[in-house]
Amino acid sequence: MIKVSGIRKTYGNIQVLKGVDVEVQPAEVVAIVGASGAGKSTLLHIMGLLDKPDSGTLTIDGKNLDWNKNTELSSIRNKKIGFVFQFHNLLPEFTALENVMMPGLIAGRNVNDLQKDGMELLKRLGLSGRESHKPSELSGGEQQRTAVARALINKPLLLLADEPSGNLDSKNAKELHELFLQLRAEFKQTLIIVTHNQELASMANRQIVMADGMIQ
Repeated sequence: MIKVSGIRKTYGNIQVLKGVDVEVQPAEVVAIVGASGAGKSTLLHIMGLLDKPDSGTLTIDGKNLDWNKNTELSSIRNKKIGFVFQFHNLLPEFTALENVMMPGLIAGRNVNDLQKDGMELLKRLGLSGRESHKPSELSGGEQQRTAVARALINKPLLLLADEPSGNLDSKNAKELHELFLQLRAEFKQTLIIVTHNQELASMANRQIVMADGMIQ
């Protein structure tokens, strides 16, 4: 589903990634673990086309990507990749349902279809009756589940999560971890998670350990 080869990335004088090679199979759940500063989030952001490497190649769903084709990269990011971050990044002026629908609106999907899919996702994630609430009216766990629904609205092939439970208390973190297990069973998506949480990492099919900008 995704393959990175020889990925290098430098910020200023700091070499963050030093030639990383990773392959992840369709429907595989992979946890990327390691100490802070190891390059985990940088690698995930490059996989998600949120950042560009200094060198190296990236293949998603069999397509070798051209880092210079920004429009094509944006389209792939919107339609094939879903993101869940430590901080939910919900838009405060919009309701939960409107936040969930946003990637679909950007993709030009039919509004009625989006509303139906968004309501179904919110229901499936235990948020029935909360669709009209704005983020400030939701608990931390509800906000993060709304962010998960937003990540799933375009039925992406690849779901990327960066410390998804890092900002949650233990109860909500446990519920989110169980939710990821359900997603793996229901949607058969490829899931790559950067995490310091060993409980979440242990749920993955495989753990990739990073240290000093390389796969250990």
